Amino acid sequence: MLLDKFIYPTFGDEGIDKISNDDVNAWYDALEPGRESIKAQSYSLLRTIFASAASERPTPMIPYNPAHIRGAGNTKRAHHVQQASLEELRIIVEELPDRYKLMALLAAWCAMRFGELAELRRSDIDLRTNRVKIRRGVVRVDGEFIVGPPKSDAGGRDVAIPPHLVPLVKDHLKNLTAPGRDALLFPAAADDNLHMAPSTLYKVYYPARKAAGAKTCDGTTCATRARCSLRTPARHLPSSWVDSVTRRRVPRCATSTPRRIVTRRSPGGCRSCTTGWTPMSPDRRDRRKATKPKPKSLAVRTGPSPDDEHEVVFFKRHKADDANEATPGRESLDSYPASVRAKMRAALIAVATAPPKRFAGGGYWEAMKGYMSGWFELRADGPRRHHYRLFCLLDYEAKAREKPLLVIIDGRDKPFRTVLSEKEYADVRALGEEYLSRNPRSIA
Repeated sequence: MLLDKFIYPTFGDEGIDKISNDDVNAWYDALEPGRESIKAQSYSLLRTIFASAASERPTPMIPYNPAHIRGAGNTKRAHHVQQASLEELRIIVEELPDRYKLMALLAAWCAMRFGELAELRRSDIDLRTNRVKIRRGVVRVDGEFIVGPPKSDAGGRDVAIPPHLVPLVKDHLKNLTAPGRDALLFPAAADDNLHMAPSTLYKVYYPARKAAGAKTCDGTTCATRARCSLRTPARHLPSSWVDSVTRRRVPRCATSTPRRIVTRRSPGGCRSCTTGWTPMSPDRRDRRKATKPKPKSLAVRTGPSPDDEHEVVFFKRHKADDANEATPGRESLDSYPASVRAKMRAALIAVATAPPKRFAGGGYWEAMKGYMSGWFELRADGPRRHHYRLFCLLDYEAKAREKPLLVIIDGRDKPFRTVLSEKEYADVRALGEEYLSRNPRSIA
């Protein structure tokens, strides 16, 4: 949008080597007065385009970057969200229709974004441990819903469901969610298989917010006085009333109403409750004596899991076609640099955990087109910007397999800014045809 709407109208017909520093300054001065965020984002994009052209090798497209306005790519936040109080949150939830109540509560108590809530599925709720598994989000681009990984690396997380929400979650799953592991918790009103549009929520949320008197609290950051932040969601969340990062117990008053974590910056205790509790001692020595052993670090995913929606396998050539029974995909992956292997394995895990035909690969996983239609390409760059590729198929018809297969057929690598030859693509397709010619499949 930024390129088409704000850059192309001025520079679209100009040669990039003809644009001067004065042209950029004049464009920036006339660009969208009063819309500082759009202005900063557009300038940052234009500056990046010029920087790429100036660093092109072996021959730069332009001698220097003409975009040199200090601070033009930065902007201060114009709209500050005021979070709702506990009482305002209660009124908002009461005013919402039943199918939206849990959505507002999870946004407040579990610090979940709208895109994460809209993509939340039955299989993401673990009632054994009372946790929400946040692995995906959905965004709407040009009227189309696109499912992908969370916005940041820290976005993929498990969040504890507060005890007072567990009965509501169970009721929502029983009465307001379609059957099946992949059923959306908060689907579109007209079709349980489609994602909810933001406008659908806002039609009911804005009147509820108005009734509560919370004028500036938006739908995804309507947090409590605990000041939950989407950037650091675990720091202040009452996850089972124990902070999931520091493991400090959250005080509770006699009315069982959740309160803020007590720190040296908030020693005043519960302001809205007269029963009170003893604040944390300001004496660091007392706290040191009471320090509990550090919790063990959580395990990190380094390979496939039995809970994945897809099984990741390697194509193994049949002995009738190759006496050595080679596995081209595995041999290619093993030959790649360690950094490339790590990126590709992480992307494979992300794709394998996604529901069928709703894939997330963090930008590394792409559907191919043309004569490679039906194939998927796993892309990663290594040292000296060398390109590495894995060519994969998704197999939903394999016999004697409990899950759909994510099959790594073959791999290729190429120097920077080069393309694979027609023959190399033909060789990859031939291996794919060889794989599909037998069922049960020949896999490693």
